[in-house]
Amino acid sequence: MRKGIFLLLSLCISSGAVAAGWADICTSKPNQYCNAVGQSAYNATGTASLRKIKLGVIKGVTWRPEGSIVSISPAIPSAGIPRSVRLSPRDAFYFIVDDGVGNYFLRQCNEVQPI
Repeated sequence: MRKGIFLLLSLCISSGAVAAGWADICTSKPNQYCNAVGQSAYNATGTASLRKIKLGVIKGVTWRPEGSIVSISPAIPSAGIPRSVRLSPRDAFYFIVDDGVGNYFLRQCNEVQPI
């Protein structure tokens, strides 16, 4: 059963679907972050060389409670990379970002500079 749920979740995420509870709240409960929808998302954290790197286009905003899944990276056995699951470190708003090739991911709103 767990493998089936993981497979379904992985397929939804990799297909670009807004999945795993990543419902865009801007259609029902707009907030200040919703003003950034449609803008380009740039990295606002890390070393100077990592800042200002374009991440993609902001497609929506979602709320994720502490401990909820924000990303699943599948294993790549040929490279020795295990599957990893990233959880929200705290209750926070996240931008739903399209990387430009139809893959969506979440990034905490305070880690992104919308332009």
